[in-house]
Amino acid sequence: MSAMGDPSRFVPAAPMVTMDRLLRLDQVIETTGLSASTIYKWQAEDRFPRAVLLGPRATRWVASEVAAWVDQQKELGARASFTRPAGADRANVKEDPRPGAPAQRRRGRPRAQ
Repeated sequence: MSAMGDPSRFVPAAPMVTMDRLLRLDQVIETTGLSASTIYKWQAEDRFPRAVLLGPRATRWVASEVAAWVDQQKELGARASFTRPAGADRANVKEDPRPGAPAQRRRGRPRAQ
């Protein structure tokens, strides 16, 4: 037998459980840039992670779920094409009748035709 004793008496340690941080509503708003009403609306539509109910008046969001949602939105935004329809920006521009003159934006309310 070795100096450490019987090796069969050592039990392997249980894997460590990591606690994920819970976020308050104000922290979720700061993280996502969304308003509280949008968070609750999208949560009801299953477009945003669900809050964890801690008590009758306490809810929190799991930080890793919110972070994963933000990463997913970044990925979707990077793939989306934000092209404007042809002529969409020309509605409020007045053409100058002089050749070669730059176009000018109208100010104020649009005129009735």
